[in-house]
Amino acid sequence: MEEKPDNYIDFSVKYKDWIAIKRLSITDKVNPEEVAYTLASINYSIDSKIYKFLGIDTDKLDELSKDLTKGVGKGYPGLSSAISMLDDKKIKANIKTACKTDVVKPFAESYLVNRIAQNLNLNTNIDLKKMQKAFPDLKIKLPKGFKK
Repeated sequence: MEEKPDNYIDFSVKYKDWIAIKRLSITDKVNPEEVAYTLASINYSIDSKIYKFLGIDTDKLDELSKDLTKGVGKGYPGLSSAISMLDDKKIKANIKTACKTDVVKPFAESYLVNRIAQNLNLNTNIDLKKMQKAFPDLKIKLPKGFKK
């Protein structure tokens, strides 16, 4: 039986038909970027699930975010334009219909703002592809049976 190292990341979820497993044994050979990448991949795996578990229709909000970012331009000026549209009564009504209850509406708004930012090439979380590009020597351990 293999001993666990003193430091490691061991994350697993099984909920109904959803399974996520992330593991990293942290030895002297593992650099901080690998640890950061593993933690970011955990965040990526669970982020949209959180909203769905709260009863938020993320597909509806994804479509709304695409509509709000059409023609506003990229970057921060576009973000400002798109965010300013969130005060519109029609947009507020669309957000409300994406929510199972009014209690989760603030979380739906947070999700929508994040998706708007992503559509405009701004990311509020660490982007895994950009991280791989920034650290080309990053050793990404793929799950067994995974094919590129």
